[in-house]
Amino acid sequence: MFEPASRQLLPAAKRNKMHATMRRCVAITKALACDKRVRILMVLRNRELCEGVISELLGLAPATTSRHLCILAQAGLVDSQKTGRCVCYSLVSADPGNAVSQILEWLQRCLAGNPLVPGDAERAETLLEHSSAQRQCRQLQRRRTRRVALRTTQLPSLQHQRGSSRTHG
Repeated sequence: MFEPASRQLLPAAKRNKMHATMRRCVAITKALACDKRVRILMVLRNRELCEGVISELLGLAPATTSRHLCILAQAGLVDSQKTGRCVCYSLVSADPGNAVSQILEWLQRCLAGNPLVPGDAERAETLLEHSSAQRQCRQLQRRRTRRVALRTTQLPSLQHQRGSSRTHG
């Protein structure tokens, strides 16, 4: 049976790495192929936003916004943090010089004169101040932070109580 030249010359591990790199490149290209997703990336440059605010900002249905954010996450361009029913998104923490930071810098240069970018940023600020969705997310995050802090302060005393009750039992 005839095998392609790439299979004959490259070991399997190297071929797999090449395919993974190609898949990552295609995922990023797909993520950048939609103006809505590019707008999401640009508005997330300076802040974290919850999914509801992004929906309001772009005038999209929540399901559509969720799909766009999923594609951006699959491409490794955004991170998410879920608190209860609230999901907040931010750009990934990218080291200067890596592919993600280079892509974001390139987008910023390309869109420097585009009026949508500063318009979206201003609108996002307004939505952050007045959005019930963002307010709910902040409240959930504060509650979660308090619960975690409470658990960590109570944990040593609970462990001590459990340990002492076992020795006296």
